[in-house]
Amino acid sequence: MKIIFPERVYGIETEYGCMLQKNGIVVPLDRWPQQFLQKHYAYHVNRFSCIFTVLGEFWDTRGSRTYVDRNHPEHSTPEARSVRDAVIYSRAGDMRMRELFRHPTSGIKALLFKNNCARQNNFGQLSSFACHENYFAPGDRTPYDNPSFLPFLMTRQILDGSGSWSDTDAFFLSQRARALGRPINQGGCYHILAPGFKPKRLHLQYGDSNMLDVAAFLKLGTTSLLLPFLESRFISPIECANSLKDYGQVSARGAAEPVIYITSFNRKMSALDIQFFYLDFIRRHISSIVFASDEIEAESLMILQLWERALNAIAANDTDWMFGRIDWMTKKMLYERAVARAQASSKTENIDALRATIDLMYHSIMDECMRDRIFACKPECCLAFDAEMEHAMHCPPKGTRAQVRGALIKKILEMHPWQNLKIGWDMMVWDQAKDFRRYVMQDPFDAAIPDDLEHAVKYFL
Repeated sequence: MKIIFPERVYGIETEYGCMLQKNGIVVPLDRWPQQFLQKHYAYHVNRFSCIFTVLGEFWDTRGSRTYVDRNHPEHSTPEARSVRDAVIYSRAGDMRMRELFRHPTSGIKALLFKNNCARQNNFGQLSSFACHENYFAPGDRTPYDNPSFLPFLMTRQILDGSGSWSDTDAFFLSQRARALGRPINQGGCYHILAPGFKPKRLHLQYGDSNMLDVAAFLKLGTTSLLLPFLESRFISPIECANSLKDYGQVSARGAAEPVIYITSFNRKMSALDIQFFYLDFIRRHISSIVFASDEIEAESLMILQLWERALNAIAANDTDWMFGRIDWMTKKMLYERAVARAQASSKTENIDALRATIDLMYHSIMDECMRDRIFACKPECCLAFDAEMEHAMHCPPKGTRAQVRGALIKKILEMHPWQNLKIGWDMMVWDQAKDFRRYVMQDPFDAAIPDDLEHAVKYFL
């Protein structure tokens, strides 16, 4: 049986944790409503490089979207045709958000953190905010409800978990698994965007945000390798109950301890063994895959090789390889090194505060963040070159409708810099009194920019 690996579009939506300070004092969470963040955007966004819409969002010439979602700043990358490009544009999104929040508003300074949980009250309850993943491919069916998908989703955290400590010094692999209060969402969202064209969209919202490139690359990459088998309904039977408890047990008890009961094997397996199962399954059937392009095949083989290297490193506790590549291990090692330094200098009375500081500051995206220092020491862990990062800061990815959206936004800003529009992923809308017009971008894979952009914009506006 041949497995079709189609062209695919990837996207990452990141909800950032935000801490506000006024005169060096932290402003309590219940005192910074959504209106403050909206006002901050309105003050600091560059109106000559972004369109600020009537919905309080802004879209830039890269085709990306930034807005406020439930009191959290959020950034959505433009559509990318490769996993690596999605990672690069997510990093560029961090840099854009850093620029946006460098300057105070009304004397209040905002600090952004790419983490996924925060204490909600004095009783230790956690609120959780997400990193959403989006996977598009052309086709009619989306069989992502296959029960063989769930064990993969529950154990992927050993690769992409960002790590977290409880107040009792217990360490968790995943922040979301520690804080999540509902079952994993593995359902697909289906949108018929044009007659005869049915892109299928898988929207995952249970995973952690990642600071490190390799962790983010493995998160999207390993999932992308499994999707063609699900879409072809060709997957070796491995099933488990949709248990939120087991999801949390993997996070609390680590990669190697058997905690998930696999009904098809009638035994408990460790997260590491389950991930090895999927890796071996895909590797055995890689010759059955028909790739849509040589570029997709090359990236898929790179993902497969890196997946195996990461699992072997976790199995062997190869901390040297994992540092700078796997978030949860990197954070844990930074804390252990800081404790060793404190003990060497006989300053052990503030170890709890030290742990809390690292648990938060590891995720900072502001100036001189920990990630920048790690990549400076281990540049081989960085997947994005400086020139690529600079390009991603100003230009959309190639080969998707983000190119069309970015070109239209750029031309609109040149001709009508203060236009107030409604913009979505698949269309732009001008709704003024009795005049209603729209420009439709239905196909995520259609990167054809109108020959006469000025004429298109004049007609549209």
